[in-house]
Amino acid sequence: MLVPDDPDAAPVPLDGERPVGFASADSPLAGAVRRAARRRPGPARLLVPYGGRLYELRLARRPSATAVVCRTVARPSALTARELEVLAELAEGRTNPEIAERLCVARRTVATHVEHILVKLGVPNRVAAAARAVAWGLEPAP
Repeated sequence: MLVPDDPDAAPVPLDGERPVGFASADSPLAGAVRRAARRRPGPARLLVPYGGRLYELRLARRPSATAVVCRTVARPSALTARELEVLAELAEGRTNPEIAERLCVARRTVATHVEHILVKLGVPNRVAAAARAVAWGLEPAP
């Protein structure tokens, strides 16, 4: 898959197949690729929760576009799809109320997810959980 830097240009499949999250120029995974390409100059590996699955995106910068290899992967540490979404938001530095608003759930639901994440990762606090997410390359879907 080739994702042009131009946000109005649709991703171009290189092998004839277009993965689900790359259906159009404004699709969620294309947005995640563009955002990561702006943040990271070199090759990168991202994990992006989308549609109940976890996608591994391997990125390589090209002039005016980013080449992407996309595949589904197993969720780490037995985290649920929703816990991965919450963890990705934690890695962005968002608070529970901000996460609740972005994911359209109650604040208490977010707090429960955070508690489960800490236990499953075996970390003492949300900062340590966020650090683990950053080390994995976990990014929220736009």
